[in-house]
Amino acid sequence: MWRLVHRAVLLGVIVVAVEAILLVSPLNPAEGKATFPAAWGDKHALATAPGEHRIILAGGSNVAFGVDSTLIERSTGRSTVNLGLHAGIGLSMMLNEVSDVARRGDLVVVIPEYEQFFGDLVDGGLAAIQILQANWSALAYVSTWYQWRNLSRDVVMANRLAAMNRLDQAKRLIRGMRPATPALAVRKVYDREAFDSRGDLTAHLALPTNPEAVLTGIGRLSGELNARALVVLEHAADRVSSRGGHFVIVFPAVAESYWSVNHDRIESVAASMPSRWTRTSPSEWVYHDPLFYDTPYHLARQGRNRRTLQLLAVLRPFLTNLDSNEK
Repeated sequence: MWRLVHRAVLLGVIVVAVEAILLVSPLNPAEGKATFPAAWGDKHALATAPGEHRIILAGGSNVAFGVDSTLIERSTGRSTVNLGLHAGIGLSMMLNEVSDVARRGDLVVVIPEYEQFFGDLVDGGLAAIQILQANWSALAYVSTWYQWRNLSRDVVMANRLAAMNRLDQAKRLIRGMRPATPALAVRKVYDREAFDSRGDLTAHLALPTNPEAVLTGIGRLSGELNARALVVLEHAADRVSSRGGHFVIVFPAVAESYWSVNHDRIESVAASMPSRWTRTSPSEWVYHDPLFYDTPYHLARQGRNRRTLQLLAVLRPFLTNLDSNEK
């Protein structure tokens, strides 16, 4: 009996070791160090650089694509950092990071995507693995069993995708075909170099929008509302406050078509949000579809400008109150 248990444990260790080796091996494309997820390290460096009384924007790609931090900085006089990258990182990892880097006097503005409140995306998905492949320091923000569970599940998927990618490249080389590459515009936008010095994604601003892609990205929010997403928001708010910082939750800007499919589910999120830190309501952030670039969350130039001005209108009274209290 013990021999069988020993063999089972040994097999489990071997499987875990092989998956870990595959995860960091050359099987994974070398260009991954220069792709979209790798920008996490650059953004984290911005958030840990010297500075005080900053505005730190946190969230998924809705924040990355849809905020003009330069305008916010110029309008408020506060240094602004955009940590937005991808919803698949998971709300837990995002909030662990932002509550770690926040300092006295900072204003943390969290703008989560609605998908992070349903199912288990609060604990991260494949994007978290992709970030870890390029930035192992992000492992410091994996703090719960639920996050480790998702990482264990998704590392297998990441390795399988990498293996299939390499097999496809090998087949093409054998047949004398050129490796398949994304269109130039896509590579330019979903790239580490697509972000500016404050963490805003700006590479898409001069490109035409893709209405078909926006519509394709619209689906019904599925699964049960995950109460843990609300709990981690409250815990992060408490941690930021204990550091002398300030915490605000704002709803993301979404396409009208997305709202029409999901407004009831979105309202259920809004009804459960911690009211102490939440500003505005979801319906205030519903924009016409043509204002989006390629998904119901990714704003194009005009939509980005509108959203930034609206966000400033929300934050100004709050900042004025903070400034008066600190004098």
